[in-house]
Amino acid sequence: YSLTEISLSNNDFGPAGAAAFGRALEKNFSLLCCHLRYNNILDEGAIAIAEGLEKNSSLTLLNLDHNQITSKG
Repeated sequence: YSLTEISLSNNDFGPAGAAAFGRALEKNFSLLCCHLRYNNILDEGAIAIAEGLEKNSSLTLLNLDHNQITSKG
């Protein structure tokens, strides 16, 4: 079995947790949908996730609502 959808909303893992998630995305090719709402990710975390997405071709939905991400992120 492979994990294809996960919701990690409302966990407040911040930029450090987002960076860890970004690193995991580099190696995961089964996850299709992920919800990361209300985690205080900020711009730093959004950039780290984007870096992970550069190597990930499977994720088709990523919800980052309510994470204080600006245009820099």
